[in-house]
Amino acid sequence: MVSLLAQDKDYSISDNPQIFAASLSRHLAQPYYEETPYSDNQNASLTASLWHDIDIDSGVIALSDDYVASKSLLPAQRFLWDTTKGIYIVHGYHNLHCLKIIYISMQEYRLGEDQSRKWGYISHCFDALRRQVLCNADDTPRTVQRELDGISGVGQYRQCRDWGMLERWAKAHTACYKRPDRPVGGMRNIEKYKFCPEGSGYNVYKDLV
Repeated sequence: MVSLLAQDKDYSISDNPQIFAASLSRHLAQPYYEETPYSDNQNASLTASLWHDIDIDSGVIALSDDYVASKSLLPAQRFLWDTTKGIYIVHGYHNLHCLKIIYISMQEYRLGEDQSRKWGYISHCFDALRRQVLCNADDTPRTVQRELDGISGVGQYRQCRDWGMLERWAKAHTACYKRPDRPVGGMRNIEKYKFCPEGSGYNVYKDLV
């Protein structure tokens, strides 16, 4: 039998300290639902629109070297508009990105369309989400009810972090990033970092190669 954790190194706590960059707590009570608009089979166009509209760009952030040191993070690629900062991707946004492209791939298959992502990309995302599930090791007991055969936890509450708070924190540390849904071949990476919001304080050189 292959271990689910076969590829994971056994780190000690001192090797891999817990890093909670946005300092969020699990204070938000959220119920389990049997169905949401993201899984509504009666309104496929709305469901598809919701999945396609998931915005992960805010999850690409720029953090100062002092902040990085305080959180014991590894150094990162320099942020072009302020080289005292490095570029990071908030993990929750990476997970959402993976879910989004898996949905898009399945939708393309369902509609008989050409795949816009290579299988290796999709496979990577499946594995990333698998590892996240194992990392969380969520031990919440979900209630089973006879009248809801095969469905558990409906109406039950769980304690969650506030995604809105995470989003506000990420936007306050913007890396001015925007990725097109279907990137054009040969597009320079720098072009994705020229979308600084008003008031960011960054001077963007539009013609910089």
